[in-house]
Amino acid sequence: MTNIDQFESAFRAADKKQFELLPFTLENVLVVTDLDRADAEPFADEARTLISAVAKEHEPKWTVFGAEQYESIDDLASQIDQYAPDLICTYRNLKSPTRSFNYTLGSYLDIMTQTVVAPVLVLPHPELNDRRVPDNTDSVMVMTDHLTGDNRLVSVAMRLVESGGHIWLTHVEDEQQIQRFLSIVSKIPSLNTESAEKDIRAQMLKEPSDYIESCRSFLEQSDLDVSIKSLVTTGNHLHDYQRLAEEHDVDLLVINTKDEDQLAMHGLAYPLTVELRNTPLLLL
Repeated sequence: MTNIDQFESAFRAADKKQFELLPFTLENVLVVTDLDRADAEPFADEARTLISAVAKEHEPKWTVFGAEQYESIDDLASQIDQYAPDLICTYRNLKSPTRSFNYTLGSYLDIMTQTVVAPVLVLPHPELNDRRVPDNTDSVMVMTDHLTGDNRLVSVAMRLVESGGHIWLTHVEDEQQIQRFLSIVSKIPSLNTESAEKDIRAQMLKEPSDYIESCRSFLEQSDLDVSIKSLVTTGNHLHDYQRLAEEHDVDLLVINTKDEDQLAMHGLAYPLTVELRNTPLLLL
C-alpha cells in the first residue's frame, strides 16, 4: 500500500457520520380497523396510550375508521390521501379471511407500508390469543441492518420513548454475508486473509458503534431525558433480532420498511413484521 493509499484510508476512517435530530410531529392520526365502531374505539385507545409520549407535547387529532368506512383497498388509499395523516395505526390482515395464518401481513397493510408516506403503527391483532399491548414506551428498540447515518429512524425513536426510558440501538451484521465476502478475500494472493478478516470485522462494527456514540453525545447536550443502550454484533439478522426483542421485553420496535431500489418492502423488515406478531411495530 502506498503512502497516498494509507492517507486516504485514514482520512475516510476519520470521516464519521454524526447524529442529527430530525423533526417528528403528529397533527393527525388515522386509526384503521375492520371492526364495528364499538370495538374500534377501544383499539384506538390502546394506540393513544402507547404513543402518549409524543402526544404530551401536542395532542393530535384522532380519526377512527371502522369496517363500514371503506370498501376496498383503493377506497382506503383514497381516503388516506384525503386525510393526509402523520401516522396510521392498524393491525395485520385487515378484512382478510387469512387472519389466522402467520405468514402474511394482508394486502391492506402491504400496500399501506409501501405507498403511504406516513409511518404505520402495527399493533397486535385484536383477536390474537396471547395479545399484549404495553401501556407505555419505556423501552424502544431500533432495528436495522444499516444503522450508521439513519437519523430519521433514531429521531423517531427518541420522540416516542417515555421520559426516563431508554432506546436500544441495535446493528447486526449478517454473518453469512461476511463469510461470503471473506471467502473472496481469501482467493486474492496479495491480501493477508487473517489480517484482512480482523480489520474488516473491526471496521464493520466500528462505524455503527461510532454513530451510536454520536447519538449519546447529542442526548447529553439536549433536554431529552432518554438513555441509550447499544448492541452491535454479527449474527443472523432475523433470528438475533427476534431474540433481542424478546430478551429485552421492548414496548415498541422501530423499523425501516421502504427501499429506494424496489417496490417491495425492505428485505429485513418483511420477515420481522411477519414474525413479531405480538410486539408493537412502527414501520417507517
